[in-house]
Amino acid sequence: MSHSDDAPIKATGAYQLLLRLRRDVVLRVEPQVVGYKFDGMTFPKGYCLYTGSAMGSGGIDGRLRSHFNTGYRRQWHVDHLTGHADVEIAGVIRWPSDDRQECEIGLATERLPGAGVPARGFGNADKGRNKGRCRCTSHLIHFQEVPSGAWIAPGTGASRR
Repeated sequence: MSHSDDAPIKATGAYQLLLRLRRDVVLRVEPQVVGYKFDGMTFPKGYCLYTGSAMGSGGIDGRLRSHFNTGYRRQWHVDHLTGHADVEIAGVIRWPSDDRQECEIGLATERLPGAGVPARGFGNADKGRNKGRCRCTSHLIHFQEVPSGAWIAPGTGASRR
């Protein structure tokens, strides 16, 4: 899926990236990132749903633009994974809200059939923003096959792109 610059949505809220890992991916982090706990970790081939939040002034689309921009400084855990040649962003789901919902969405994702956790703490400890607040095992959940879209609750305002 390629990102288009349609009229930006300034809505805040949560989002999910559907990532396709074409093969097992060994994460390598730039040398200037010292102590990165996921450096050298292997992520299995298949699909991952990454759940994130975008509560700042750029909203969900601003955050998504940064994830799609390969020249962007890698700031979040997921940026180190999406920057890998064997990983593509295959889809996006937006969850507009003025409230933080990423953990509820992440916990629901962990309970989907076939869900697995490839890296404990991935995405739910970025920059310490969720430290002590997040109950998720990880914000990156792995599936062998594309997870069913039927789990999106009607009336939530979620939209796919």
